[in-house]
Amino acid sequence: MEKGCAGHAPGSSVPSSARLGNQYLSLGALFKSSAGFVALVDHFRSNPNATPSPPNIIGGTSLAGSLGYGQPVEIEFVMPGVGSVPAADVGVVGTDATLTLTLPGSHRVMLASDTGSVG
Repeated sequence: MEKGCAGHAPGSSVPSSARLGNQYLSLGALFKSSAGFVALVDHFRSNPNATPSPPNIIGGTSLAGSLGYGQPVEIEFVMPGVGSVPAADVGVVGTDATLTLTLPGSHRVMLASDTGSVG
């Protein structure tokens, strides 16, 4: 297993070094799941052909803090470095801009894609 990553089996405990939360706040992204953090998972060694971005993927976490692929993963885009101000509210995206969000899933299956107006 890669240093700092959780094991890939559902129910695995997530070490503090594999907890993704506000580490990318300076870039304007906050990660959350049921435990308040998202798990960074070493998935490559178990199935290298199924990992879209080898060697790691992210997974949700249960209230108990263990890895749970069925748990929601939320990525909030905020004003870089601020955290409490949504990016769309401060003009980072722009007025009347179009935003497209595409969510590819495991095994390169499309989970969702949506386009809408912002501002």
